[in-house]
Amino acid sequence: MLWAVIGILVGIIIGINTSVSIPLEYIKYTAVVIVGILDSLLGAIRAEA
Repeated sequence: MLWAVIGILVGIIIGINTSVSIPLEYIKYTAVVIVGILDSLLGAIRAEA
């Protein structure tokens, strides 16, 4: 569980410090992908606990 939390924090820090522009056409798909990733990570953390 610790590694998952560390990975999430490192990813957030890297994401904040980089400037990536997402085209307007892909914003809906990007939101779905982010929710899917968070669901997978939180499900894995819950299964491990």
